[in-house]
Amino acid sequence: MLFCLQITAPHESYDQLTGLLSVYVPTGWQEETLSSGDIRITLYDTNQELLDTLAKDLSPLILKAEQSECQERDWQKQWLDSLHPRTIGAFIVVPHGKVEDSSDHIPLYIEPKNAFGTGEHQTTALCLRILSHLATTKTLKTPFLDLGTGSGILAIAAAKLGLDGVGLDIEADAIQCARENAEKNAVAHAISLKQGSIEEVHGQRFGLVFANILANPLRSMANDLAACVAEEGSLILSGFLDIQCESLSALYTDLGFHCTQYEDGEWSALLCTHA
Repeated sequence: MLFCLQITAPHESYDQLTGLLSVYVPTGWQEETLSSGDIRITLYDTNQELLDTLAKDLSPLILKAEQSECQERDWQKQWLDSLHPRTIGAFIVVPHGKVEDSSDHIPLYIEPKNAFGTGEHQTTALCLRILSHLATTKTLKTPFLDLGTGSGILAIAAAKLGLDGVGLDIEADAIQCARENAEKNAVAHAISLKQGSIEEVHGQRFGLVFANILANPLRSMANDLAACVAEEGSLILSGFLDIQCESLSALYTDLGFHCTQYEDGEWSALLCTHA
């Protein structure tokens, strides 16, 4: 059974609303502008509970939410067909099935399925930009940890730069997706993929840590994340809005890091190195 959630929201909520939906619903949605100037967003999913939760969590940003049942269509294929190769820093992200020959950029062949991370969203793009900067300045250290690996895109990018490491995700489907993408990119030997969270690597230290998750987990995991960064290592934090950046930067500064902010629209990321 396929369920539909239709959201109506004021135009001024558009950037924040679609930014959050990009994190929670990476498989996409339909949107239109109404004659009133409001926007209407329509989402489809087989998980009614997910849509219920979204409607509740997004209620401060929206005017109305309506749910219904609808006829199933291959929305996943339709969304994948809409993706195109995208250049980000040193990389070019190539959705599965698309052909791209570039000698100037490192190709990342990604089929996201239901896992987050195609380079389309700013949070992932910011991480790739920072990774490219670290590669250019020759400050990359191995091994790496990719917390919340999703499609595996960041772990694969790090592996293609010669690093090896660990990718973690609490979702079994994400781990399977990341494993398939690592094989497509011929770097499966360099990435150990495991289901779980930060406790899976307790006591280990990494030269590079990606944490492209959300602001609240970045706060609650701050001590654990700080503890797993090697002395000369780098910590890349992403998945939060610009308005959340100042408090996160202050938190990690108090833990002994120097934090540099990167921005893309409403979204920010932090490159944290030991002060």
